[in-house]
Formats: sequence, C-alpha cells, structure tokens
Amino acid sequence: MSSEIRKLIRSNFGSHPMSLKCLVHLGLMGRKDLLSRKDSEITIEGFPRSGNSYACGAFRYANPSVSRIATHLHVAGNVLLAVKNKIPCIVLLRDPRDAICSLGALEVEVRRREGQDCIITDLSLVRSAIDYSLFYTSIRSAIGKVLLNRFETLTSDFGSVIVKLNEMSGSAFIPFDSTAESQAAVREKSGFHALPNEMRQKIKRDIEIRVREPSRMLQTRLDKAIEVYKECYDLAF
Repeated sequence: MSSEIRKLIRSNFGSHPMSLKCLVHLGLMGRKDLLSRKDSEITIEGFPRSGNSYACGAFRYANPSVSRIATHLHVAGNVLLAVKNKIPCIVLLRDPRDAICSLGALEVEVRRREGQDCIITDLSLVRSAIDYSLFYTSIRSAIGKVLLNRFETLTSDFGSVIVKLNEMSGSAFIPFDSTAESQAAVREKSGFHALPNEMRQKIKRDIEIRVREPSRMLQTRLDKAIEVYKECYDLAF
C-alpha cells in the first residue's frame, strides 16, 4: 500500500477509536503493540515531528521496566482509547508551522535516500495542516484527562512532565533526569529520523520559505492550525 493511501486512511479513520482498532488489527495502520489497550502502561502521542521519539526515549531511559507504551500512531483515536481505558497519557504539542516543515523535510529525505525523486507540494502541506487541526480538535473531549505537553517543556525539562503526569493520573513513573549522559543515551538509541542532519536542514529551510509566504489555499489551512494550536497551548504544561 502506498504512503499516500496510508495517509488518507489515517486522516479519515484514525480519529475514531473503533475504526482505529480495526485498522490496526487488519495491519493497515501501525503495529498492535502501539495501540492503547487496557494493558498499556502509558500512552505518548502527538502529531508527527512533535518530539514523539524523544519523549518515548527519555521515558524509557527513566523507566526501563515499563514495556507496554502505546505511541507513534499519530492519531487522536489512540489518545481517546487511552482515556477510555484509563491509561496515563501525554499528548505532545508543537507549533504547526515547525511540525509541518519538519515532517515535509523528513519525507523528502527518506525518499531521496531510497533513490526516489521527491518534492513537497502545496497540496501536501495543506494536507498536513488539515491533519494537524483534526488531531487536536478531535481530542478536545479528552483535555483535562490527558496531559497536554508543550514542545518547549518537553525538550527543556521532561522530568517535570512526568512529575505532572503522576500528579494527574496517580501513576508513579520515575522522572527523567536531563543530564549530558542521559541526553546522549537517548540520542544514541533514537533512529536517524529523530536527529537533525545537514541534508534535512537544507530541505527544511526551503519548505519554511513556502510556509512563511504561503499560497492562499495553504494560508487558510495554516491559520486554522495555528488557531487550534493556540487554544491547546493555553491549556498545556
């Protein structure tokens, strides 16, 4: 199945818990162990390129005995399943302009590494902006039951995020101690996608120009995504 078809499936059905469960069990969307289930110990979710890999890596570093982590499906349905199953849940929040540019740059880099020619079209950026808005508007009913986590707090003091989650959910996870050693260990176990590189940074700069000076079609969708982001930011930690 092509990546474009998978994106359409994620966009159209990933926000609904029941349809998400069906897609995962049919092998059409992520691995079963990434789905938030009754036996999951924690759920960490967010729009792509919002620090998902870093958050999971840092959490695992501090809590090596925790193995059942629901994560990286990048759809609201996984968050809603966590709420339904009463699983402690962190939802990551990043400025849509940064997340969308980073996502586009990674997609181009991956295709080029595979020997394929790839460019990010305005339509692709519009699709990402729509998906961003859909993700965070779909979890509105869960706000107050999950911990919305600002990207800035995640990257500067993830330990405090775990402390806050423990206070909210009654969990007893060990906070991440951000030191040079722990940061290096998390980076070492991260995939290439999680760390910046020269190729991707150049691609990202080109996309950023188009996001700063968007077409009318893209501007409308970006404005909506930014509006949703600001609403969530005020409620986030």
